[in-house]
Amino acid sequence: MTPDPPDLKATVAELLQDLRQPVTLAAPHERVLREAMALMSERGYAGASLRELARRLEMSQPSLYHYFESKEQLVYQVVRFYAARALRVPADAPVAPTLVEGLRYGLTRMAHNYDDPEHRDFMRFLVAVGRERPDVQVLARELLLDRARDLLTRFVDVYVASGELLPQDGPYLVEMVTHSLMLRLLRDHVLFPSGAQPEDATAFADFVVDAAVRGVRARAATGGAM
Repeated sequence: MTPDPPDLKATVAELLQDLRQPVTLAAPHERVLREAMALMSERGYAGASLRELARRLEMSQPSLYHYFESKEQLVYQVVRFYAARALRVPADAPVAPTLVEGLRYGLTRMAHNYDDPEHRDFMRFLVAVGRERPDVQVLARELLLDRARDLLTRFVDVYVASGELLPQDGPYLVEMVTHSLMLRLLRDHVLFPSGAQPEDATAFADFVVDAAVRGVRARAATGGAM
């Protein structure tokens, strides 16, 4: 017997519950991470000294080791803290009833992250530090990109199970919509800042989702023959 497809509302509710947990640190600890992120965004990993970090924080350098044991551990703390914050969703996030609405909501959350100057600084931090530290690139990918893709894939799999999408098209759909928006956001806010407004990214996300879903539905209707 063919197993029943997973219940959409239950699946989405479970995904959202995973992402509603608050991401908090004590205020002084968070301030250390925020200032370290800004400093490394400006100067890179090698150029950002702990002496300069202590000066900016108006602390003694030995006092910094209350929050981390090494510069490497400090970098990992920044990545883990801000990656978790980027993926968190509000407590009142809706359970999207359709494929289009679910993908739109996920991409809209990505776009609205860039309303926060700290998130833009975090992305600049990843670009600056990642040039010198490939391990940071790997960690950021695992915590941010891979997890976001996994969550959307679990959502899209509901529609694969129902027969609305071809099995091989589900992962491609997630890759297409997330990478399209991510490149747009990085272009406008990190690599070549243009002052683009959030609604510009939201409109682009809507277009990407509509175009992509129409395409995969057409493929499903023809068994993949286009």
